[in-house]
Amino acid sequence: MMPPHRRPAAAWLRYRMQLMATTLSDQTVQMHSTRMRPVGAYFIVLGMTAVMLALIFAPVGWSALAFVALAPAAVAAVRAGGTRRLIWTSYVVAALWWLWMLRWLIPVTGFGYVLLAGFMAVYLPASLVMLRWLHLVLRVPVMFALPMAWVTCELVRSSWPSGGFAWFMLGHSLAPYEPAHGLSRLIQVADMVGDYGVSFLVAMTSGLIADALTMQLYLRGRGSRRRVNPRVTVLAGVWAAVMAVAMTYGYIRIEQVKRAETPIARLAVVQTDVPVSNRERPKPGQVQQAWQTMLGLTLLVAKEDPKPDVIVWPETVVPAALNAEALETVAESAQYDGDIRDLVRTTRVHLLVGAPAAYHEPYHHYNAAFHYRPDASQATRRYDKIHRVPFGEYIPWVEWWPWLKQQFIAHLTPYDHDYTLTAGRAPAVFEMALDIPPADAATRSHTVRLATPICFEDTDARLCRQMVYGRDGRKRVDVLVNLTNDAWFWPQERVQHLQIAVFRSVENRVPIARSVNTGVSGFISAAGEILKLAGEPSNRLGRSVVIQQIKTNDIVTIFGGVGHVPAVAVAVLTVGLCLAGLIGRRRLG
Repeated sequence: MMPPHRRPAAAWLRYRMQLMATTLSDQTVQMHSTRMRPVGAYFIVLGMTAVMLALIFAPVGWSALAFVALAPAAVAAVRAGGTRRLIWTSYVVAALWWLWMLRWLIPVTGFGYVLLAGFMAVYLPASLVMLRWLHLVLRVPVMFALPMAWVTCELVRSSWPSGGFAWFMLGHSLAPYEPAHGLSRLIQVADMVGDYGVSFLVAMTSGLIADALTMQLYLRGRGSRRRVNPRVTVLAGVWAAVMAVAMTYGYIRIEQVKRAETPIARLAVVQTDVPVSNRERPKPGQVQQAWQTMLGLTLLVAKEDPKPDVIVWPETVVPAALNAEALETVAESAQYDGDIRDLVRTTRVHLLVGAPAAYHEPYHHYNAAFHYRPDASQATRRYDKIHRVPFGEYIPWVEWWPWLKQQFIAHLTPYDHDYTLTAGRAPAVFEMALDIPPADAATRSHTVRLATPICFEDTDARLCRQMVYGRDGRKRVDVLVNLTNDAWFWPQERVQHLQIAVFRSVENRVPIARSVNTGVSGFISAAGEILKLAGEPSNRLGRSVVIQQIKTNDIVTIFGGVGHVPAVAVAVLTVGLCLAGLIGRRRLG
């Protein structure tokens, strides 16, 4: 076949297609004797990946397995006897995996839990098919093809539909969730490429292992000598160089963050233990008991010496709306507002409160954060939650079909009535002037700036970036304060939620304070270190208060400027190459 430099330019594409077909044919002949054929073999190999992926996330947390977990599935994708068999077996394994990992949803919605697991299971076969096309058709080494396919699927499933489901990213497994875990060097690259970039690096190791298992490691040299396949050597060298650069960057970045940190305020987070159920509503006596407990915990932490500058309450801890219209028209709202003002007047601290905001004409109901100043006044600025939880705070897709919406409410939500919340319009920054003694003025700012992602919003990297960085690319907050109520779910969800939040600290280089009903509450540094958590390691979910000196820095990250552009670029490249790979699909069986 005449090479393209000796033929007209117009024939270049045809030449490449012919060469691709020839290469694919040779590859197919070489693999014929090693193809996986028995269905049981697929389930065994894919099951190995599923078990390891289940063990890498909190609360088990065997994160070292993350680097090898995808290798068996990658080998199955390369050696599969047919694409169809790979698709349906991997879907079954993935569905069982998601059913196990999402079991914490059962108390909220059993039917919705099954549907979500079934939908999420689509992404494993999708990633393996993309890997198969990239490797067998376009000859992309598995070390690159696997992370490309995996990150593409992570990006899609965390973005679509209805905001996606940003849980169980491969890179999340490397984040600490206990103070004893220390700092992770590898996740520091998230301040450039986000959590998807960490997933890419982790998946590269599994890809290299798959290449080593499926390629010919030794080639015949002169005589009877054998030599190592130079392709394997090059791939191993590239992997080692990439990992060395990432780990070195992590070490340097951690030291930079520590040197740049400046104390700005003492924050206290209150962790309540109020049970929540969608099967029975709390009685008035239970509501009042929980409210008095909340006030008592706040008074307790305000008496610490030195006392905190800001105290944070969990999401919707106030059982009545606190906006101006509600205070004027609803006696219950005015009563709770009066209790809060009396509390703040006594403690003389700033108070961040999670509570509803309600309007009657037109009807709007918000999940909000309110700021009460030390002079017992309520600040005019509040934050209304932007990223609502599908089926928990609104019903997507069926707003204009009342009957269908009612069916969704009955079978897919934790409620027996329409609990649709209105989405907020924009992030809000709370600026709190602190009463600082003159002796401390040189080391602490007079104003602390906070943004308050509510509930699962700290799992939304795009939204947290918008909260931290303004349109001019500069930081506009010193700390993210997450107000959450995780009492709906079983305990394993609460630890996983904390683990994800670590990435928001690293990506934006801001500390995070978390006040969570039933835990896990505490503080995360701008380097992703778990500084302090409520309770003891044996029980992180009980009633508690935690105080921490917050340190901020002036570091502006690449992620803060470009967001997920690198991940999108990888996804576009991957999809483009896969479209080219469709040409050889029939030859793969």
